[in-house]
Parts: sequence; structure tokens; C-alpha cells
Amino acid sequence: MADKIPPRKSIEKTRLNTKRGTKHRGPIGKAKILTVDQFTEAAEKAETRSIFASRDKLFIMLSRFCGLRSQEIARLHFEDFTDVKGKITSQLSVSKRSAKYGKERTIPLRPELKEALETYVKRAGITEGPIFWSQRGEPATPNLVQKQLGAIYQACGFKGARSHSGRRYAITTMAQNANTVGASLEDVRIFAGHADLSTTAEYIDKSPYAADLVGLL
Repeated sequence: MADKIPPRKSIEKTRLNTKRGTKHRGPIGKAKILTVDQFTEAAEKAETRSIFASRDKLFIMLSRFCGLRSQEIARLHFEDFTDVKGKITSQLSVSKRSAKYGKERTIPLRPELKEALETYVKRAGITEGPIFWSQRGEPATPNLVQKQLGAIYQACGFKGARSHSGRRYAITTMAQNANTVGASLEDVRIFAGHADLSTTAEYIDKSPYAADLVGLL
């Protein structure tokens, strides 16, 4: 399927409804976590089922590599990952505009995500403001991100996978491996943008190696 860039209306002619929140069905931490191979399959599926494949693949990458919520993906602006000269940096800022409860944070960008963002905005001719747009030429909404990710995962046959699957993957993976790089669960909490560590814990799946911990006693 041809990969198109969504049209964009003038910012002056659109209404950015920043108060519109996400609508999760069921407990927020219950979206199924995908494997690395499944994320790869989802990205490939986006190319065959979506007319805006580049945009939707970025939805997947931002969810998986940055642990972003759907509202944080939808409201991402060019200025959130570029310097004062418009050059893409090695980190992404989650601003008050998009962060839940206005909790700002900064997230390092993996090289492949940085390259994908650079390619996308260059091809779309975006140099300021929102980078994700709908088929109607309006800024993307959290609901759009949720629907697109849900549709892609459903097309892959991933039952129980939703927009939060990438976020849960990121938080769980970081929590299970934090000690290997000298980091802690506090670092994971900050990455996730949670006010309390107990909230972060709700996202973390049990490790298949949990039983091996007994051997450390």
C-alpha cells in the first residue's frame, strides 16, 4: 500500500483540543505486552494496511521506545525534539501540553527512532507545531492514536494488545534490566512520568526468571 503523509490544514483553522483525554477500556495496566518480534511484525503490518504507514509506524516506535501514552504521541510537536535551529536532538521532551497531569520529562531517543522522526518531518515538510495529523487534515487526537494502534495489533492477531502495550513493554523491560546498567526503579518511574513508584509497579509484568531469584539468597 502506498505510504502517504496526512494533509494539514492551517493551524489557525484547527482547534487543538488539549483537554480531551484518552479513553481506556478496562484497567490501565492490563494491555498485553508484545515481544520484539511482534513489534517488528506490527510495523510491517502498518506498511500493508495503512495509507499513512510512516505516521503509524512512528506511533508504534514512540510507544515502544519512549513509553509514551497515546495523548503524548498525538500532541507531539516539532519543537519537542529539536533545538533552537530546528535540528533534531538526541532527546525528546514530553511537555505540559501532552503529559498527564502536566508532568514534564525528558526521554533519550534511540538512533533508529531519531532517524525515523527526521525522515518523517523532512518528507512531510514540517518545521513547527504538531507533527501528526489526521486524514481530515486536523491535528491527531489521542483517540486516533489508540484506534490506529489497536487496528494494527488486531490485524496482526494480537489479542489484548492496545495502545498501552508499547508503554507496558518499555516500563517492564527497563524495570527488569535496570540493575544491569546501574540504574534503579526510581529511574524507571521518572521515565514513565509517574508521581509514585507504586503506579509504575502496576505496569510491570512478572519476569519468567523470577524463580531464579531464590538462588541469590
